[in-house]
Amino acid sequence: MPRLFACLALVLLAVVEPAVAKEDAVAPDTQIGDWVFHLPDGMKIVTGLDGRPALAFRSTPDNLSTTVRFSHSAELHGEDSGKAFKAWAKEGRDALKKTLSIETDGDITETRTAQGYEMQAWAAMYTDQRQVNWLTILTCMHKGKRAGGMMLFTNDFERLESAATELDELINHATFASCRAEGEKPPRLKTRIDPLSTPSFLWDPRPELPKGDAGLDGLYGASGLGAAGDPREGITTAKFRWRYFAFFADGRVMRMIPPEGLMCFSFDYWQQRYPGDCGKYTLKDGTVEMAFGELKETLKVKGDELMDGDKPYSKLAGEAKLSGRFLRHDASNLGETYRKGITFNADGTFDDDGFNSTINVGWWVGGDCVLRDLKAEPGTGAWRIASNTLELLYNDGRRRRFAFHLYTDEPADNPKAIVLNGNVLTQQ
Repeated sequence: MPRLFACLALVLLAVVEPAVAKEDAVAPDTQIGDWVFHLPDGMKIVTGLDGRPALAFRSTPDNLSTTVRFSHSAELHGEDSGKAFKAWAKEGRDALKKTLSIETDGDITETRTAQGYEMQAWAAMYTDQRQVNWLTILTCMHKGKRAGGMMLFTNDFERLESAATELDELINHATFASCRAEGEKPPRLKTRIDPLSTPSFLWDPRPELPKGDAGLDGLYGASGLGAAGDPREGITTAKFRWRYFAFFADGRVMRMIPPEGLMCFSFDYWQQRYPGDCGKYTLKDGTVEMAFGELKETLKVKGDELMDGDKPYSKLAGEAKLSGRFLRHDASNLGETYRKGITFNADGTFDDDGFNSTINVGWWVGGDCVLRDLKAEPGTGAWRIASNTLELLYNDGRRRRFAFHLYTDEPADNPKAIVLNGNVLTQQ
C-alpha cells in the first residue's frame, strides 16, 4: 500500500500545479458537454460502460484501466460563488465516496488553472469487489456562477505519472463554453459531443440535402428474413430485418438507413463512419448501377419500385400522425427490461417510459465513440416527424433524432406499426 500512496502524492502534485504558460496557448479542439479543451495526443475518446463519452489513455494496457469522465456543468446559487462552489464540490465528493464505499477523507488541494478557473482536486484510494486497488481523482472547476467536474479512475499505477502529466495539460487549458464572453468567437473544433443530443443537432450551419438531377431521391426499403448468429458454430436463427438504400439527387447513395433520417443530413459525416456503405449511383435505361468501392450492385426500375431480382424495394413514407403507445413488436417474448414504450399524443407531446434503451439505437460522434442509451430514462416532451425523421425534444434537455418510416402499407394517419432505424414498433 505505501507504493500506492506515493503514487497518490505524485499525481496530486502533477494535477494541481499550473503548467508554465506557453507562448502559444494549447488550441482547444474538443468539446464534451460544456467542457472545451485540447485533447492530448496520448488520450482518446471512448464509449464508457454507461454508454456515454469518456477519455482513455492510449498507453494503458488492455488488462488495466484509466478513464476520465465528465459531469454536467451546473449553475452555482448564492451571492458568494466561491462559497457555493466549495459546497457544490463537497456534495460531489460525498456522492462519490458513497458510491465507491470510500471511508477515508482523501486529500484536497486548491489552485487556479492557466485559464483563470478556480479548481479543487480531491484524490482517494479505494478497493473494488475483486480486491483491486484504484485511485480516483475528482477535479472541480468554476468561473463566476458556473461549475463543472471531471473524474479520473485508474488501476494502472505504472503509468500514473505520464497520465497525470497529460491530465494536467488538459485541465490547465480547459474552459466552459457557457463562460464564453458575449461576442467571443467559438474555437474551431475537431470533435464536439453533447451527451444530451444526437449529432445532427450540433451541426452549424445546418446542412441541406444534396441537389442534382441524377434521377433518384429518397429512402427505399425491403423487409425479409436474415441469418443471425455464427454459422461456423452451427448457431443461426432467422431474424426479421430491413434492408435499405438511401438515394440522393446528386448521384450519391447509402446502402443503409441514415441513422438520424433526412431532416438534418450530412452525407460526408456518415461516410466517415460507414465508408463501405456509402457510394455513387447512375440511372440509365431503367437500371440503377451502384458502386461501393470495389463492390457493385444493380437494381431494376419497375414502376415505383426498385427490383433486386424478385425482391422489391419500395419508397418509404417519411411522415405520419401518431397516436397511442408503441413498443418493440417482440417485447412480449423478451424480459421486462424491453417492455418499455413511448406514448405519442395527438397534441404533439409524448410520454417515454425509457424506450430508447430497448431498441439499442446508437449515434456516432467521431473516432470509435458510439453513444447509446443503455439505461432506461423516462421523460416527457414534444415530438414531430418530417423527412423520414422522428424528432424527440425532452423537457429535461435531451434531444434525439431517429430514422423513421411507416411499416409496409400502414396509413400515415394513426399507423399501428412504425420503424425506427430498422426496429419495428407496434401500437399497443
